[in-house]
Amino acid sequence: MISLQNILNSEGQEFLDNLLNKEVVVNEKLNAATLSFQKKATSETDLNRKLTFYKGSGVNKREITVADRVMTNFYSTGMTYLNNLSKIIIDKIPSNWIFVCKYFPNHQPSFINYSVLPKNNLVLSCIITSGGTKIEDAEDLRSWAEMFDIAYQEPVFKGYLTQYQKERLNDYLKDGSSKDSFARFIITLLNPNLTHSLYQNDGFDSPIDGFIFKFISDDGITKPVSAKLIDPYMTNIILKNKSNKGFKDNTDVLLSDFAVFMAGQDLDSILLHSEDEGHRYLELFYRLFNRYIKYKKSQLEDFDVDTNDIVKESINVDFDVNMDEITNETTKKLLKENPEYKSIFKTLLGSFKAKKPEDYKSLVMSPGVVRIFNDIVDKINAKISTRDEDKDLSFTSYLNTIHHKTIKDLDVETAPKEVQDNIQASEKSQKETSQILSFADFKKEEDKKEDDKKEKKEMKSIEDMIKDLQKDVKGIKDNIKDVEKSVEDTAKKEEKEEEPEKEEKKEDKKEDKKEEKKSEEPEKKEEEEKKEDEKTDEKTSDEENKEENEKEDTSSDEKGGEEKKEKSDNPLANL
Repeated sequence: MISLQNILNSEGQEFLDNLLNKEVVVNEKLNAATLSFQKKATSETDLNRKLTFYKGSGVNKREITVADRVMTNFYSTGMTYLNNLSKIIIDKIPSNWIFVCKYFPNHQPSFINYSVLPKNNLVLSCIITSGGTKIEDAEDLRSWAEMFDIAYQEPVFKGYLTQYQKERLNDYLKDGSSKDSFARFIITLLNPNLTHSLYQNDGFDSPIDGFIFKFISDDGITKPVSAKLIDPYMTNIILKNKSNKGFKDNTDVLLSDFAVFMAGQDLDSILLHSEDEGHRYLELFYRLFNRYIKYKKSQLEDFDVDTNDIVKESINVDFDVNMDEITNETTKKLLKENPEYKSIFKTLLGSFKAKKPEDYKSLVMSPGVVRIFNDIVDKINAKISTRDEDKDLSFTSYLNTIHHKTIKDLDVETAPKEVQDNIQASEKSQKETSQILSFADFKKEEDKKEDDKKEKKEMKSIEDMIKDLQKDVKGIKDNIKDVEKSVEDTAKKEEKEEEPEKEEKKEDKKEDKKEEKKSEEPEKKEEEEKKEDEKTDEKTSDEENKEENEKEDTSSDEKGGEEKKEKSDNPLANL
């Protein structure tokens, strides 16, 4: 939204004067969060009387998912109150109307500390109908706010500005300063009856966010022009906040590191059991976060994502993780062991639901890393998707999908061909009978009906046919089980019959071995006898040789004795 100062600088004094001459509604801009709620027009939602909640409004409106509720308990007070509205009140809410509220979870929902809290922490600021019409009139808002028992936005001023008021505003826009506080100057100028700014009990001493000027066209056709006038205090806070870029850089470092880690993860190996996409996203993220911390634990212990100290010092808001909403015990344990992991957890949890633009400006995330990041987002969305995957089902699978449905609720397009043919035939006959007939045609139709009665009696309804087919399928399954059982019994019998044959074969083998041993024994004996005979022969030959040697020795001894005798008898022989 453009400021009055920018209108003066860009469009000139004449354009600004024309605006100031129109009817104007001035509202104080509350420095609080925006919480919107809606009753959607789906039958299931209407039946359960549930409200859908959004943070922000208009084009910036985004649904508060189960992941958001885990990341922070910031909106829990407001959502709990509205969810507990009576069924009678919720039934009175028109479907698809959006009720936009300023939300105060505590006295300091953002940069400004308010001394007074609005009723039930909510201020109804506008209503957007299903057709897109915006309702901002205080009287219209009051009736709805009273029904919800919450506060509503009342304007500081409504009507045409006096010449004095226009001159003072022009002076302020040119000089940019005043002797009094910003709140005191604007409020006392526009509405001297007011004694304090909204939700402050100290008069006009506290800073405020600013004011919204809505200039209404006299013709009632031209769209209103809205412009803001910001308190210099808030302008300085915003400038300081923008000058600190460490928050974005550190966040990009974390996202880049996690994207690279994710590139090596097999998502198909993770089984998800939740039914809706929101819970499936959480279930998947818990598992991935646990793996990431385990893998990078030493590097992440001192890593600080929330380096934007100006925000920390200026805002007294509890953005802590909502531990009660976390269903994974390992994740809970990690966050309790090291509170520093909470900022990492929140940053990662909230970042991988949407892609980054290809021209994303970052000192850390190169175009290649951005592509990896976006690929990871696609893979995560595909993993958590609950799209209908029942195409090309077998007939048995189709029966399983319609088990709890009535015939009227059946999705005919997913039915097998024979079912579709019967349904189409039934619909065709209904269309033919519903046509206006002449008397002759009517009589022919009646005759035809009589002929078809017999056939119709034999025809079964689609529901009966499905039941019969279910029975057939069950019977086939039972038959398969019986066949499998009989096969098992037969196999067992054959095994039993084979056992005695195996034993006989074992006995035969034993006897064969015995016979072999017996046949081997005489051969061994013969060999032993031969060896003994050879030994005996050797002994005999040795003994004979010995005897011959002895005889020779004896004969030689005898010859020597004779020679000695001869020598002794012959004295000449000794010479």
